[in-house]
Amino acid sequence: MHPYVKRASVGALLTVASVAAFSASTTGNVSVTIQAPLEITKISDLSFGTILRPVSGTVCDFSSNCWTEIGIDSVQTASPDVTIVTPGGRAEFVISGEPNANVTVTVGSIDVTGPGGSIHVTGIGGGGEGAGSFDGSGNRPLYVGGVLPVAPTTASGVYSGTFTVDAIYP
Repeated sequence: MHPYVKRASVGALLTVASVAAFSASTTGNVSVTIQAPLEITKISDLSFGTILRPVSGTVCDFSSNCWTEIGIDSVQTASPDVTIVTPGGRAEFVISGEPNANVTVTVGSIDVTGPGGSIHVTGIGGGGEGAGSFDGSGNRPLYVGGVLPVAPTTASGVYSGTFTVDAIYP
């Protein structure tokens, strides 16, 4: 046999052996969980109704007087210095998603603006806010109330604002 032929045969065997050493294969698994999309439906807005501000000279510390509150039970109360003329009510939302799935709900800050400038609503309560889960039908109610401070110097007029409600699957 010719010497060049022997070398070519040895080189071909080495090439095949080295290709086999540098390749491998395996399989992987694939999975997906598909959930119902999140939806938020507003049933009613938060309203503090119509109130009379405290009389001039009233000292307001806002922890014990000069406020009105809407509870998450939709009951409106007020300090002795504030008179409720027409009661308001809580905001109500229904959040829909995957039945029995976990969800986190947050309510943003609330400010109302009117003739006297901006008033920050404090003590925002959200019945249904925070981490929890949908019921077996994929619904979760949310009720929003808060405390509106009112000073004797608060200008008369209509005050309004907006707030956000966010829901997210964890």
